[in-house]
Amino acid sequence: MPRITLKLEGVKETTENMMAFNKEYRENISRISLRAMTMQILDAVRSQTYTTFTQRTGLIKSGLGVRTSRLKGDVVISFVVENPQRTINMGKVAFKSVARRPRARALPPVQWRAFYWRFLELGTNKRADSRGANRGEVSSHAWLTPTFKAVLPAALQHFAKVQKRMVDEAVSKLPKTRS
Repeated sequence: MPRITLKLEGVKETTENMMAFNKEYRENISRISLRAMTMQILDAVRSQTYTTFTQRTGLIKSGLGVRTSRLKGDVVISFVVENPQRTINMGKVAFKSVARRPRARALPPVQWRAFYWRFLELGTNKRADSRGANRGEVSSHAWLTPTFKAVLPAALQHFAKVQKRMVDEAVSKLPKTRS
């Protein structure tokens, strides 16, 4: 597996400046910087979705989003997620062909989540039902891993740039002190 080597300049100085702020400012700067980095990754993933496999419903691409949240303590994380979607956003034809027979008194689910992206990205083993019938296998159609590896250096540079800009803005707003 290839290794990615990065050199980020100014991170040490930026970190030292951030420690001068109270927890609220540090968390806000971290959250916004991480979100900006993850949005850059998300844009690349969206542009590469449906390049290695055929689009059927459009749920995978339309459900992609970014979450940024705080864990215990000062740890802030950000990641790309597959969000649930309301059925009104989806075409009825694609789901009508999936249904085997109409169900009496059954309402459609309020939200759908394109969970099957994992099967497309990683592939599956051979499957068989309870009677031993072969259900085949899905070969890997990886698009997330290569896209992530390609965009990560630029996204980290963007993170450092946004964080430095925000720290500089916050420092400039601090009251001037006499030495």
